[in-house]
Amino acid sequence: MKALKWVGVFSGVLVALVIIALTGIYIYDPQSRESWVKPGIAQDEIPAGIEASVVFENITVIPMDSERILEGQTVIIEDQRITFIGAGGDIEIPTDAHVVDGTGRFLIPGLSDMITHVLGSENDLLVYLANGVTTIRIMGNDPPMILEWRNQIRAGTRAGPNTWVWWPQFENNDIDRELGTERATRGGKTWVHTPEEAERLVAEMAAMGVDGIKSHMVVSSETYLALLEAAARHGLPFDGHAPLDHCWCPSYPDCVFETRSDAWNDFRTMGASALTHIEELIKMVGLSDENTGQASDESIRQMAQDAADDGLWVTTTVHMFRSILDQASDLESTLAKMPEVKYVHPGVY
Repeated sequence: MKALKWVGVFSGVLVALVIIALTGIYIYDPQSRESWVKPGIAQDEIPAGIEASVVFENITVIPMDSERILEGQTVIIEDQRITFIGAGGDIEIPTDAHVVDGTGRFLIPGLSDMITHVLGSENDLLVYLANGVTTIRIMGNDPPMILEWRNQIRAGTRAGPNTWVWWPQFENNDIDRELGTERATRGGKTWVHTPEEAERLVAEMAAMGVDGIKSHMVVSSETYLALLEAAARHGLPFDGHAPLDHCWCPSYPDCVFETRSDAWNDFRTMGASALTHIEELIKMVGLSDENTGQASDESIRQMAQDAADDGLWVTTTVHMFRSILDQASDLESTLAKMPEVKYVHPGVY
């Protein structure tokens, strides 16, 4: 009996170890040595009705083309296009339509989130939809599988927002050595050191079918320009951070100090079409006071006018930086106040 007891204990421990091992394999890919959250919600098929016509009756529409509200509207969607918006009355409803009673409800255009990272959790795609976000732009730092998910969404075989992938996130290893840190690379970051390497890598990304190219911590203007030019040759839009030799940022030794008065105007000559985060303008203190390092109201207005004149797109992400400050002061409290955290996959959290 004693021997049987120990056999039982041993078997139980063995089963537990097997479960742990399988769980580890499930969230860790030994082939690529990348740890990614695996899907937690099965998506074998798109919910029924996505191809059907949809009619919203007696709905309040907020069109967002001006400050107005349209009450008591009928909205008809056919072949995934809005074909009618107007007051009720004698309107021919498609026979196959799915009718939604809009009484007491509001209808707005789908929202877009232009800087996102799902970090390998496909569950996030459903959370975006549930919150009315119908378009997202992935900005690097995500696993290659995001390209597959994007294609599935476009083909109608996966539920998710329209997804545009700026991938990967180009980095420069020198910064990590200078800071004495080693960043985790989980498939969505690529290090580039020379202009020649930039050309080769962009060509590889174009062959993969990315929608755009993103720069992150790229030190030299020479490499930055090579990324810009390579992206243009391959017909890919470019976005990201400014090169670090054009910013005022004491954390990084390569940032410019003595020539910062020319940093903004010199950056304008590079021909970048977009900047990620408003702080990129702040770091390029090209129009700031040389003594204080603080931009005046006049210089801020001039910089904004320059950006408008150049057609430079800037994704502001102001809320994100407010959140960063809160997290730095009290992370636990900040997270506890965020109701959306309950939707975050535990592996990502």
